[in-house]
Amino acid sequence: MIIKTTLITTAVCSLIAITSFGQVNNFANLTIESGATLYVDNSMNNNAGGTISNAGEVRISGDFDNTGTYGIGSLVTLDGGNTQSVTGTSRFYGVLQVDKSGGAVTVTSGTTSIHGILRLTEGSMNANDNLVIASTPTETGIVDDFSDVSYDGSLTGNLRVQRYIYSGITTGFHYIGSAVNTASLTELSELNLYGPDGGQIVPQPDCDPDNIDATSPYGNLFEWSEAGPFLVPGCLQSGWFV
Repeated sequence: MIIKTTLITTAVCSLIAITSFGQVNNFANLTIESGATLYVDNSMNNNAGGTISNAGEVRISGDFDNTGTYGIGSLVTLDGGNTQSVTGTSRFYGVLQVDKSGGAVTVTSGTTSIHGILRLTEGSMNANDNLVIASTPTETGIVDDFSDVSYDGSLTGNLRVQRYIYSGITTGFHYIGSAVNTASLTELSELNLYGPDGGQIVPQPDCDPDNIDATSPYGNLFEWSEAGPFLVPGCLQSGWFV
């Protein structure tokens, strides 16, 4: 089946491949059933009121703009040989795959959130400050350029990487780590960090786990130094630095 019109009012893809030239989905449900593939040989616009119900695969060779329903499941592949742009608001709950022989994908505007997998098979994606690797109580997104030795894609530009912390715990501290290389503490400025830079925690002489010495520096972000030195021998509290 080949659709050459520019407007989709309703479509169901079941175990077939559909080739389309510049799809525009207006106020309709575009359904790609399991085992089916929708090939879009140009740009794809999911306009306001449009829904993409994807249980198969959508392969897009041009730009992708989404101002319709933001949740998209299963597999979406950006495979154009030239530069591609992603705009609008989308949440990918399955796999967003970059598999390009040329050009780059740029998240030009809006917010693209990865709740499943961003798979960098081949080619480059520029996050452009508009990409979020999301984390919620039920899922955490990942960037996959490692699960297959053939993957050689790349991700450039600034992006936001979330780590969900259970809101039921209102006191105490949480362990955090960087999901990206060469991250700087200044990028955590939204947490309103405070405390002396480099100050070492001074424990009480009995190493009370719930209290520190009154003279100890304090803050809301601490770094662990396994090598110490430990101000109170055997007391691990003094391995923490503000």
